[in-house]
Amino acid sequence: MSKTKLFIILTVMFISLGVIGFFIYLYASKPADGSKEKEVKIEDSKEAKANLTATKLVSIPIVNAIIDSKNLIKYYSLDKGQTLSIPASGGESTTIDETILTGLTSVVWAPTNPYVLTKIQNRIYSYNYAEQKSNAFPIDVTSANFLSDNRVFYTFQNRDGTVDLSVSKADGSNWNKVITLSSNAVFLKNIPFKNSVSQTLIPSSYRASALRIINIDTGEATSVLDEKNGLNVSWAPNGEIGIISYTTERGGGVLALSIVDKKGFEIAKVPDVGTIAEKIVWSQDSKTAYFTKPEVANTKILPDDYYTSNLGDFNESLYKIDIDTATASQLSSNIGNVDSRDLFLNSASTELFFINRKDNNLYKVPLK
Repeated sequence: MSKTKLFIILTVMFISLGVIGFFIYLYASKPADGSKEKEVKIEDSKEAKANLTATKLVSIPIVNAIIDSKNLIKYYSLDKGQTLSIPASGGESTTIDETILTGLTSVVWAPTNPYVLTKIQNRIYSYNYAEQKSNAFPIDVTSANFLSDNRVFYTFQNRDGTVDLSVSKADGSNWNKVITLSSNAVFLKNIPFKNSVSQTLIPSSYRASALRIINIDTGEATSVLDEKNGLNVSWAPNGEIGIISYTTERGGGVLALSIVDKKGFEIAKVPDVGTIAEKIVWSQDSKTAYFTKPEVANTKILPDDYYTSNLGDFNESLYKIDIDTATASQLSSNIGNVDSRDLFLNSASTELFFINRKDNNLYKVPLK
């Protein structure tokens, strides 16, 4: 064989091997179809989570707000204490009551009758807005809230440092003492439709507290649960279950959540996520809860730094809890640079509303 023919044959062989090797490399480098599909799904999921953001509904500072079955929101302005309303869909606000309440700091609406409890210049009043009649509670009453039957439970500060928990009609009349508490440093919350309230110490990562259930008619008090640091609770509208929030480690900043029954006993843990109890809101059927979560540095102490407004600048994420499965799923990784309080839902549970502690304006977030 001549040298020329040998050269041509070797050249063709090397070129063929090179082409084959190139295609093998391309095939080996190509990601599997399933992997590519999974990657796209993850990106789509992240994009969807970023779409649920808060928008401002009312651009003036307000005190508290409530929504009715027709999705009309009522609220009190912070500067003058006047009563206004606005549709949940947005639009112009309408003045309901032009009465000026200077120094208004808190408003609580009765569940079904035309009463509100207001705190004005550190004094608590009961106001019947149907009759436009106001009644003042004694000056030593430090807190008040409604039961499901529209009665009021309130705390009265005694001179010896103890506190009487009492109950009265909505206007403050026909009052009865329920029980004497050793201190005013407690959180008391209505358990809907159970004629009972729950008691915890003011939540702190450095302090353990039991959950105490007090029968408002008999004064019988029962402590349940092992003591937990930073303990607080949010009760479902039906009063059958609640969600407790607590610190996983003394002096730490990681919060956890568990579901409890109407007697306060723990029945399930919600894994992998936690928040402050005040940032939990329930659907009317009590099957679903939503919560916002401050995305803060792990050097923060929770819930302490929340109550002292020492969290600094942060954004909030949004989650949904399926009560039957005790699982939480993230709806949005960032609803905005907000600090939500006094959360509530519209009648269809498709929109979340809250007051932003950073500017006291009213905001809303779509849930679907």
